[in-house]
Amino acid sequence: MFWFLLAVYEIPVEGDVGVFMEGDSVSYVEVYYSVPSACLTYEKKGGRYRARYFVDFRVKNLDGEGELFHRFPKLSFVNSPQDAKERQLEAVDVLSVSLLCGRHYLLSVEVEDSISGRKGCWEDTLFLPPWKGPSMSSIQISYYLKQEEGRVFPIPYPGRKFGGRRRILCYYLELYNLKGEVELAYFILSESGDTIQRIKERKLLSSGNLVDAGGINIVALKPGTYRLLARAKAGG
Repeated sequence: MFWFLLAVYEIPVEGDVGVFMEGDSVSYVEVYYSVPSACLTYEKKGGRYRARYFVDFRVKNLDGEGELFHRFPKLSFVNSPQDAKERQLEAVDVLSVSLLCGRHYLLSVEVEDSISGRKGCWEDTLFLPPWKGPSMSSIQISYYLKQEEGRVFPIPYPGRKFGGRRRILCYYLELYNLKGEVELAYFILSESGDTIQRIKERKLLSSGNLVDAGGINIVALKPGTYRLLARAKAGG
């Protein structure tokens, strides 16, 4: 007879992944995760409340040996635990790693509250194909785009829940190895793959790599689950 321990996760963790080209055979991978602030344990420090927790980030190569692991100490501050609960605040962060293409990986983020010991976990599998010819990054979805030093950065939003006050879906996309005039269009699809909404095509000029970011009004969409598809065409 063998005994084993099954971990119990009490803290909900939402995650998302962004994949970008770093080189022909290397991808720059960002992992976005969020934790409901109300699920953390806060202590009063001065005029605010502070929660301490750990984040264990693990990347495992599923096609061979090799595993990356790092533990990060984290802090979360709120005006009060009750305020965090009423406003549904979240602790959001980004983890990044460079990975070789042509392999399958298991990504996991485990959160542990330092005071209560409660845990939460998110994980996903990922295959990284080589960057050959015209290609694009994954689409980052957010509720806000930040401009800084002439560049656009999406605010990480792994929950990807819209509606209510969040009526504009912001997106960020990188395109690679496209030269000349590029025709770019976005489509909102249903779960079954039907086109619900087509965003007007735009024509852009590219010297090789291109960044596109903007917003889509989704107020007319019915409650449900949708997918956002991007399609680019250059030089015919």
